[in-house]
Amino acid sequence: MKRFHFQLVGLLVNLLIFACEIHATTVVPFLHLGELALSSDAVVVARAEMLDMAELEGGRFERTTFSVQRGIKGPMSQDDYFHIFSLSFQNGDAFSAIDGDFRPETGKTYLLFLSKNDNAWQPVALSFYVLEEITNAGKAYWAPLLNNGSIHLSKRPDGLLPEPLGVFEQSALEDALLEQVIHPTSPWKGPGVAGGIPPGLAAAVHRALPSGCGFNWGGGLVRWENTNINLQHNATDAPSDISTRLTNVHSELLSNYEGLALNYVGAASPTYTPDCSGGNPPAQGNNLIAYLSGLPGGTQNIIVVFDDPCNRITDLNNCAGAFALSGFYWTVASHQYKGDTWKNARYG
Repeated sequence: MKRFHFQLVGLLVNLLIFACEIHATTVVPFLHLGELALSSDAVVVARAEMLDMAELEGGRFERTTFSVQRGIKGPMSQDDYFHIFSLSFQNGDAFSAIDGDFRPETGKTYLLFLSKNDNAWQPVALSFYVLEEITNAGKAYWAPLLNNGSIHLSKRPDGLLPEPLGVFEQSALEDALLEQVIHPTSPWKGPGVAGGIPPGLAAAVHRALPSGCGFNWGGGLVRWENTNINLQHNATDAPSDISTRLTNVHSELLSNYEGLALNYVGAASPTYTPDCSGGNPPAQGNNLIAYLSGLPGGTQNIIVVFDDPCNRITDLNNCAGAFALSGFYWTVASHQYKGDTWKNARYG
């Protein structure tokens, strides 16, 4: 199966002039949190202690230092420290936003399902399975993030319905995860969604396909001022029917959105070869801006890249996990639209 690194379809509408998001970072859900724990390299309860900026070859990345409070699986134990780098980054005067990126808040405690990518830890499936500690009436719970970003939940290829994410009693969920890790062949005995939670705390219960309108990807209001945008796909590792798929997407968007001037130009020429050098390269490569700037239209270009060339997405496990990333750039330059100030979207 070809993995899609989409610098794309979430952008085709929400980067234009219209007010509803199309989500394109795509997650194939695990059957339940027990399966997720077994697929993870580490499962820990950790507190975000410090946020700083790391200057790496690909740009400036957010780096969060975590202290382990409790270890459930893997090599880390209480009082160990580790870092998580953002996938979003800054490169010169351009900012890159990856839909669904985990943006931890210092001082908060999280239940993290982690994978080891080279020498760096990262959450499995970006922010989707990150659970945050909340309290109510003196009792502690684990709850999905309410601001986890734009993530599309895809159907499992086996057709099975996954256990819904919701608010769980803290100790009950941790006990169930530890039991699953110790006895991996035993049936999952999850605690189920906690009852009696006030609506404000239970807003994330039964998270399904995200929907709604919004434009805040960490940079405030961002949009394409000019919707005359070129869409192309990279020929490297492309599925044989990609031209047909993107032609259909292109036609559907033009039919449904007035004023859109999206141009599907087919295979990118010359072929894009991502520069994945350095210790923490961007998922799209260090050289995407330079490459797109050299194409006709410059900043008005979007490209689809396949098979995670810089190895920044955790590998799928039994076809579950993060399947595709979506992202784009913006600059500090801005324009006015319907009375609001919007930063200018560039590249995708």
